[in-house]
Amino acid sequence: MYNQINISSGHSVNCQGAVDIINEVTEAKRVVDRVYEICKSLGIEVYKYHEVASNSSQNLANIVNWHNKFKNGIDVSVHFNAYTHTNNAMGTEVCYYSQSELAANVSKAISEAGGFKNRGAKRRTGLYFLKHTNKPAILIEVCFVDSVKDVELYYKNFDAICNAIVKALTGKSLDVHHKVQGWKQDSKGWWYQLEDGSYPKDKWMQIDGFWYYFGSDGYAYHDRWIEYKGDKYYLGSDCKMLTSGIIDGLTIGVDGKAHKEEIKSEAPVESIKHLIISEPT
Repeated sequence: MYNQINISSGHSVNCQGAVDIINEVTEAKRVVDRVYEICKSLGIEVYKYHEVASNSSQNLANIVNWHNKFKNGIDVSVHFNAYTHTNNAMGTEVCYYSQSELAANVSKAISEAGGFKNRGAKRRTGLYFLKHTNKPAILIEVCFVDSVKDVELYYKNFDAICNAIVKALTGKSLDVHHKVQGWKQDSKGWWYQLEDGSYPKDKWMQIDGFWYYFGSDGYAYHDRWIEYKGDKYYLGSDCKMLTSGIIDGLTIGVDGKAHKEEIKSEAPVESIKHLIISEPT
């Protein structure tokens, strides 16, 4: 375990890396910054660096020179992988020159925290960063920028991933078991995080008096119909189940069910509350 972390992001804003669903430079900087914040909060000695050179050779030299000015600690370079655009999970890996055990441990930690496929430790003796740094060093490939599944997991488990990196390197970590419950959003949509860090999937859930349906990936449905136990329900643009109105020629009742004919009810609001306080049936 190390008492000091020297961490930098790969490439630069003027010398871009991989770009697809997400941008490697943007996300590498985000990971570095969060690891730095976690280390600071834990009292761990930490230094971070983001290079700005536009020339690839100069970029690599500047990053290595920055790392080599430190006599102590572990040198860490953060990158994101790329192959080809796919919906499949691709995974995380950690490259090393001589630190095989450390690389394997960090890869395993990121895999478990992020839910990624563990591609493991990869020996890369030709990588400039690993070849020219003068202390123990690893190069982290957090996940694939062109994998829909990887990016989904990365967004949902970002803080846990960064915390896992710190713990694997120093043995220290923040308490991430207690999460702030509430709505979360990324480029794909909205999901609802529970206090234990999990989120509802393949189910209805009532939140603040409104019903929502969450798909198998945990994202809330919106702007679409859903068939449930023989009935049709409509989720609006705000993800809430509609309890009135006419959509696609179908009239929606107070229980959320769609009907072909217009619904007329003399029942006062108080008498129909029981229809919307339990899961749609």
